[in-house]
Amino acid sequence: MQNEEQVLQGVSISEGVAIGFPFILAKKKHVVHEISLESKDLEGEIERYRHALKQSRQDVQCLQNSFRQDGYSTILDIFETHLEILRDPVLTVMMEEKIREMKKNSEAVFSLTIEEYVNRFKKISDPFFRERLKDVTDVSSRVLKHLLHSHKLETLQIPEQSIVFAKEIIPSDIAEVKTSFVEAFVTEQGGYASHAAIIARARGLPYVTHIPMQSFAGASRDSVIIVDGTKGQVILYPSQKTLE
Repeated sequence: MQNEEQVLQGVSISEGVAIGFPFILAKKKHVVHEISLESKDLEGEIERYRHALKQSRQDVQCLQNSFRQDGYSTILDIFETHLEILRDPVLTVMMEEKIREMKKNSEAVFSLTIEEYVNRFKKISDPFFRERLKDVTDVSSRVLKHLLHSHKLETLQIPEQSIVFAKEIIPSDIAEVKTSFVEAFVTEQGGYASHAAIIARARGLPYVTHIPMQSFAGASRDSVIIVDGTKGQVILYPSQKTLE
């Protein structure tokens, strides 16, 4: 028995119409184990942390280079902000001091530092700082992936003709996908002025937000879905007439 067509009303983030199949982008929580270090091992550990920062900067610079030739100045500016975060004393000098002081492995100290930083930002209601928090989360995830040697990004494993569903999207998720594989984004949380939204519009990817995740929980990979980024709608199980 065929499911009846369902029209879910959300909020338009990026215009355009896309037809594809659902792919749920589930963020894996980084598992970080705390390891005590001896004094003689601290400088080597700090060097390992510096290397992860360097690799993260190179990642961001590669992203910038990929968009520079197409004249995406807004995307370049967003990732320049990421580079500034990676050069911030909180992630450089202060982190190295904390590793020496706590005598713990980099990822454990880094995770704790970022958690404290994020908790402070969450208390600020200003939209600018809220967006800055997403950038910090994006950057910290990148650094942790290098420290944990898990830098093969989830977004690179998305199959063709995908409508990507996620609770929330960070800028790197949209910047790193291949537009030949991803048709559109649908999220539960997000705003028109967010950095993720700006990148989606620059890349011409339809994006609708404020759609509850549970709405498409029963959809299988072969379920056809339409995203109407102009009307801010997501159509599940569309009829042949709607598809045409």
